Amino acid sequence: EGNIRNHYYQAFDKIVENPDFAFQERSRRPPKNYMNTLISFGNSIIYTICLSEIYKTHLDPRIGYLHATNFRRFTLNLDIAEIFKPVIVDRLIFTLLGKRMIAKSDFERDMGGVMMKEKAKKCFVQELDEKLKTTINHRDIGRPVSYRRLIRLELYKLEKHLMGEKEYQAFVTRDVNQKRVAKVLKKSRQYLNWVQNSVLEGEISEANFKKFKMELERIIRKDEDSVMFYILRTTKYSSREIIGLKKGGDENII
Repeated sequence: EGNIRNHYYQAFDKIVENPDFAFQERSRRPPKNYMNTLISFGNSIIYTICLSEIYKTHLDPRIGYLHATNFRRFTLNLDIAEIFKPVIVDRLIFTLLGKRMIAKSDFERDMGGVMMKEKAKKCFVQELDEKLKTTINHRDIGRPVSYRRLIRLELYKLEKHLMGEKEYQAFVTRDVNQKRVAKVLKKSRQYLNWVQNSVLEGEISEANFKKFKMELERIIRKDEDSVMFYILRTTKYSSREIIGLKKGGDENII
């Protein structure tokens, strides 16, 4: 798990593309650069959130299944957090940096490491709270649930597993094929500027726009994926074009 996460962190520089927030290597207690400071701050919060949700169940937070059990400290919240750190914390970091809500000036060096200033901490916490309130359609139960509720549901699945009712299967984000997403984003960055998640914007000529769409059509599967274009020809007029599957919701949208 640790080796996989190290490889995963190496992709941060390609996602963020901001030299001020280069990942370099994982450092903690204290973090040595700005990106590590954001990761550590976000992870510490998600650990606490997971612990608070565990207290609302019959599970013992001292007994883990991934991290070594140590009755002198909590481990189950660390295990559950591994599932949600990429989904909640990491995506939030990309959004904050993509929207320039947090910048290099929001940090200071102290005690041999890098610390976030109070203003940046408040911004991070506020955005994280909004993220936790965001709902997604849960396919197993057939209704929208918030990300915070999603953590509790994960714990309920553990309870059922321990009681022998149903074998535990960890939550997996069911986005469109991730290889296609990566290819689409890579191609899109050749024409547009990345904003956040799978959102890009920029000015493009009519000829390049046609070429861009043709290249995307060779990547996506039109029976499964969608690429949406919001075209602003003037400040008063806009239109939307879709390549691929036309859906009423936002499921399977690149």
